[in-house]
Amino acid sequence: TSFTEAGQQFDVILPIGPVHGAAMALPWIVLMCGLVLAGLASALGINAARRARAQNELDRIFNLSPNVIAVANFDRQFTRVNPAAEQILGFPQDELLERPYLDFVHPDDRERTAVESAVIGQGKTTLSFENRCVRKDGTYRVLEWTVTPVVEESVMYAVARDVTERRRAEIELERMAGEQAALRRVATLVADGAGPEEVFAAVATEVGQLLEVDGAGLIRYDEQDMITIVGMWTSPGTTGPTLVGSRLPLGGRNVTTLVWRTSRSARIDYADVSGAIGEVAAREWRLRSSVGVPVTVEGRLWGVMIVGLTRDELLAADAEARLTGFTELVGTALANAEARAQLIAPGRESWPPP
Repeated sequence: TSFTEAGQQFDVILPIGPVHGAAMALPWIVLMCGLVLAGLASALGINAARRARAQNELDRIFNLSPNVIAVANFDRQFTRVNPAAEQILGFPQDELLERPYLDFVHPDDRERTAVESAVIGQGKTTLSFENRCVRKDGTYRVLEWTVTPVVEESVMYAVARDVTERRRAEIELERMAGEQAALRRVATLVADGAGPEEVFAAVATEVGQLLEVDGAGLIRYDEQDMITIVGMWTSPGTTGPTLVGSRLPLGGRNVTTLVWRTSRSARIDYADVSGAIGEVAAREWRLRSSVGVPVTVEGRLWGVMIVGLTRDELLAADAEARLTGFTELVGTALANAEARAQLIAPGRESWPPP
């Protein structure tokens, strides 16, 4: 018989007699195939749903991670970065993807970053590699990278943690440890009753090396507005006259005179100095900037501790604070009866006047 349904004609054919052999199994085969196909469809649907959930989770991790997550090709180009990369580096995503990633690396770190990138391109997995990356505002962040390459696809997957603050804390701890060690060495000299010349030379050396400057000196204020250089240190390669024992007149615009007038710390740019002291420092020692901290003995101004640079750089903002501990040790040494007997001639006990 025939019938039409939904615009389609269907023919129903029934056998005249009962079927035999394999024909009897055909309906069951058709039924089983249908069930199998239905099961496969259900399984594929479940698998697709799981894949979708997994992809959503990966996208959520990618977008919400506080660490930089990036995909890069072997041509040193990012192909995908997460929002954290924009936040940490300050560049919009388009710019991060358009420029070679070496452009965002500190110039001093580019060569070794390029070497590491080449090794990764050969199949090496990098578990911990640090470099400094430049921000859009010109500052730098220290990133620790973990990178896994897929050589057959010429692609690498990278995660980077911002360890800038941790590195700063470590550097600060190292600086403080070095400073304490230097202070202990000088304090030991003072406690052992070392002579003032030895103490002065040790202080100048420790201060110069600790602050990584080009020169450090200890100056004593004398009567008649004069000074005497009693201790000095210069970095290797720095040229200039030997000034220990030299006497110069105060006056003009220079750190030594400023401290003498105010009894407070001072710093100066040698582009505009005057006076005999300033001329010697600028002309013979080629100083570009310096910082001076007063040295007091029993509440009276005795001298000044000075550090200076011949480079076009600024001295550290905390230079004055770091020098204070050393000037206190100098004051302790001078207050010692033996040191005072060697340094202060009769009649000088009241100099400088209160």
